Amino acid sequence: MTLETPGCCPDSRIWPAMIAPSDYVATGTFTKLGDSMDVYKVGSGRTAVVVLADIFGIRSGRHIGICDHFASVLECTVFAPDLFKGERFESVDLKTFCMKFPPSSVTADLDKLYAESLPNESYDKIVILGFCWGSWIVYHEGARMKDERIVCGVNFHPSLRLEGFFGGDTKSLSNRNQIPQLLFPCSDDPENIKSGIKCELQENLATIHLCDQVKHGFSSQGDITDPVVKENCEKVFRIAENYIKAHL
Repeated sequence: MTLETPGCCPDSRIWPAMIAPSDYVATGTFTKLGDSMDVYKVGSGRTAVVVLADIFGIRSGRHIGICDHFASVLECTVFAPDLFKGERFESVDLKTFCMKFPPSSVTADLDKLYAESLPNESYDKIVILGFCWGSWIVYHEGARMKDERIVCGVNFHPSLRLEGFFGGDTKSLSNRNQIPQLLFPCSDDPENIKSGIKCELQENLATIHLCDQVKHGFSSQGDITDPVVKENCEKVFRIAENYIKAHL
């Protein structure tokens, strides 16, 4: 996974989603939900977009800028919960870290978010947007459909194979999904989520845009001083914006 971040700020014409973390000033705020989970909130409007970060957490990379970007272009309210509750993935042992956050625990935290931060009287529709690890949870939310307001999911370099850590697999998870899903797999992502004969995602619910010029992690963690990474980020964010608008 690409971990590089640039050390200088791009020119002012670049969206918040494309500004280096060290140079970006957030427009939203973090608040506490319960005793242990921080939630970043930005924007306004009766549509809620829930952003689920990659394995490095919501405060890493350009996640906050991406939240601000979608709040602006969709005229919506974005919520980004810190589902790792302050813990950081700093070990090469990915499985050990992931096993600390099983689906049952994470979905319970999301239920609390829906009930306390996204009440029915304030928000009509919910979109769930995930990166890497977060996309695995997007698919779990699409499978259980605890909240009928969820209209679609958007997945950047999805890591659905994490289901294997918990005794499942990509195909079985996908088969339980009940909502339209947009996916942006990269050149180094597993073949079973790319377009083609080997794809294990439901054809009627999955829309796949293969990002074959970039590596896994590019949209939230990639080096935007690289023109190929920058161009692909701009492209997928526009596609995602239009996809979400079509489902609202």
